[in-house]
Amino acid sequence: MFYTIYFGFRDDAYGESALFIGLLLPLSLATTYLVIYWLIPNFLLPGHYIRLTLYSVYLFLASLYAELSLVILLYLLSGDFQTFLIRATIIDLMDMVIGMYFVVFVAVTLHLSRNWHTVHEKAAVLANDHRQIATAFEQLKGSSEQTLKVRSDRADHQVSVGTINYVESLGDYLAIHTQDGQLITKRTLSSLEKELNEAGFLRVHRSFLIRIGAVQSKSTSSIQLENKSIPIGRSYRKAVNNWFS
Repeated sequence: MFYTIYFGFRDDAYGESALFIGLLLPLSLATTYLVIYWLIPNFLLPGHYIRLTLYSVYLFLASLYAELSLVILLYLLSGDFQTFLIRATIIDLMDMVIGMYFVVFVAVTLHLSRNWHTVHEKAAVLANDHRQIATAFEQLKGSSEQTLKVRSDRADHQVSVGTINYVESLGDYLAIHTQDGQLITKRTLSSLEKELNEAGFLRVHRSFLIRIGAVQSKSTSSIQLENKSIPIGRSYRKAVNNWFS
């Protein structure tokens, strides 16, 4: 409807512009499709603005070239416009560019307005995931630098938290399994969990505390470390799944 009015008003040639519009409409639809389903999701939403600008220019030039080819074709047809029912005066390259990109702009605006809520939710989810990854990275980084004082075999040991794979509760004692061996100390697992809470450790069982950076794989019922399979307690399953989701 818009194209019929836009191209037909000049010489009151609404009917004669039908063939012209039929050739231009697929080009408009293709350009709109590429903007909505290629440029926006791949470059605009992820924030790749330089590539967005570059590919937008490429798309504009490609569509302009296609329009120019269409103009040449239509001028050839309008050489005998009485046969093809096309007036040469309704064919104008500038009008085609303005008219087509006006339609593309309106279509993209309507698409974004209808899907803005969904786009906003996805952006919020991505931002939240980014914060979680940053937090986990800081925790893992901090765990490699933090040390833990452990009393074992009547001697004090300074253990680098980043070398601990997991901690196992043995009643009133703990077995701290590190990359260098094992230390037995008298302490509760709950108190150690509080101390290592910000160092990238996770309670996965009533008797086990693991370092997240040591995890190799996870199943529904267990977590695999380098040389040890740690069971996931039923009451801890939700917290573990939330962390690894």
